[in-house]
Amino acid sequence: AFLACGEEHGLWGAGAHDAELVKEGYVDCLGSTDAFHPLVSAGGQTFFQFVQFSGHEELWATGGTAASTRKLLEGVGEMVDIAAWGDIAAIWTSRVVGGGRETSLWRSDGTSSGTVRLFDLPAGTFAPSSTVDIGGQLYFVASSPNLQIFRTDGTAAGLRQLTNADLGEFVQRPQFTPVRALRLTTLYVPKP
Repeated sequence: AFLACGEEHGLWGAGAHDAELVKEGYVDCLGSTDAFHPLVSAGGQTFFQFVQFSGHEELWATGGTAASTRKLLEGVGEMVDIAAWGDIAAIWTSRVVGGGRETSLWRSDGTSSGTVRLFDLPAGTFAPSSTVDIGGQLYFVASSPNLQIFRTDGTAAGLRQLTNADLGEFVQRPQFTPVRALRLTTLYVPKP
């Protein structure tokens, strides 16, 4: 990745010289009130989550210069996972709505207009993580209520749960990689 936190408090581009230091007030990786989270490269851009000390979360993208760094998404709750999905980014958000939890999948091409919500996970399914793109499909784990493996093509109709806790199939903290994810659908922990 071409991003790093520098001693000058900020986000640096590939050339890592003063002209590329992002001077935005939101971008300060060494400050006591702000933090960076996962950096994901897709489509020639790097997407990153920014969390302010207040807990306010934002999705940003950059091409490596101050001029190309922009805020894409805010006010949609906690961003729980970000992954490359071909040339775009897949973003999972979670927030409390009407006493329940709403967990949503978003896609972003790096523009505000190209950052859209795709669908919400079914009630009782939450905390998606370890998201990986394999052949255009997103594989991830989520609690339902045990950790289960899921796959989606980016639509609610294309969402499939690949393991079944009722049959004793569930996973313990999987770490997806494309090679291992292909085999995860056959892994399970038997009921005692």
